[in-house]
Amino acid sequence: MSHPLDPHIPASRWLIRSKAQRLCRRRGFSPSDIPCVEQELWLHLAVQVDKFDSSCGKWECWASVILERRCISIWRERNAERRSPEREECSLDDPVLDADGRVVPRHETTPEVANDPSLFRDRERDVAYVIACVPDDLRAVALGLAFGTQNSVGPELGFSRRAMAKAVEQLREIFRDAGLDEYL
Repeated sequence: MSHPLDPHIPASRWLIRSKAQRLCRRRGFSPSDIPCVEQELWLHLAVQVDKFDSSCGKWECWASVILERRCISIWRERNAERRSPEREECSLDDPVLDADGRVVPRHETTPEVANDPSLFRDRERDVAYVIACVPDDLRAVALGLAFGTQNSVGPELGFSRRAMAKAVEQLREIFRDAGLDEYL
């Protein structure tokens, strides 16, 4: 029994070879990856062959689009942030300069270390104080924006888009005056 891809193998061989070679010239790939990429493209084409409709166009055009899309996916998978060959490797014990100019291990400069619970309590208290001091209509907007967007909070509070934008700008000014720019 023949496979639906059988009549198209001669036309596909050159196409797959050229797509694999072109992909393997990109950063993150090497010439030794060509056979693996070719195999991946053959498999993808074999799985997709049932979707080909000869009444809609030529095999070469259809296969070229299918293979090009798969090459893009392979490239994205290979260069995903955690697998990227350009990703900088370092140890958390490497000495680095912190914000004060001291030499400390890298792990002491990561954001997780900076998340001191007492700083959160102080910030929370500062924000709560500012929100408590604003008029009721602005307080409702501020509390709504903690969990929603202007477009979702405005209709709930009966604000038009213009009124909502004005209220948000007033809140920004109040937060700036209180020295809480980072919460805007």
